[in-house]
Amino acid sequence: MTDAPGLGHNLPDEGFAAIERSEQLVANVNRWIAERPKIIDAEMASAAQLQTDQLQACKADLEKAQKAELFPIGILEDAVRIKYRVPLKAVLLSLDEMEQRNRAWLISENLRLQNEKRQQHLEANRATVEAAELAVIASKPGATIEQRIAADEAEKRADQLAHAADRPIAKAQTKGDYARKAMSLHSNWQARITDPDKAIAYFENDPEMRIAKLDTARRLGTKLAKLHKNAAQAPPGFEFYNDARAR
Repeated sequence: MTDAPGLGHNLPDEGFAAIERSEQLVANVNRWIAERPKIIDAEMASAAQLQTDQLQACKADLEKAQKAELFPIGILEDAVRIKYRVPLKAVLLSLDEMEQRNRAWLISENLRLQNEKRQQHLEANRATVEAAELAVIASKPGATIEQRIAADEAEKRADQLAHAADRPIAKAQTKGDYARKAMSLHSNWQARITDPDKAIAYFENDPEMRIAKLDTARRLGTKLAKLHKNAAQAPPGFEFYNDARAR
């Protein structure tokens, strides 16, 4: 028997607070999963951004507290990691849930803004045609003052609409009342392999591919060497050797 304090007795208050906060936030995301599978309006988008912002802050707090606790007790590192593994994983999964909703909302908002821009161009074109027609009428002998004024106003309106249509398309953003910053879509191009043989063949002569292949071959060869423990059983291109070391 011992009266020694158990693991975590020196966990900073920030650690307990971060874990409790993660449980609250994960519970909130579970409610999102059950009740709000999709963002349907700007108010919900604002709430989703706030939830995401809080999850990101909580993730940073958990990692900071974990690092602080690991520092003085290096030999118990694995045990400490276990303590934080579940809440960190839950927060990461929760972040993914919220980011899926944020991404879908922002994509739909970008599409809406693109459609609005197309409508602006159509309206500007119609106004230009109308202004040209009124200008022809106003230029004829005997045109009334009202017709000349109408042509002038139509030209001004067409110019205004053309300038508005020529402005760059706005980027969809979500900015909640309590969020630290606005959220928007950022390009992040990635590659997904659809045909392994063709993908490998494409980079066959790339130096990085050769290095990666040789590293994999070395690890597989070492695995065989440990299995056979016999230099004579080395496959072609390999040498098995015993790098004996005193311990």
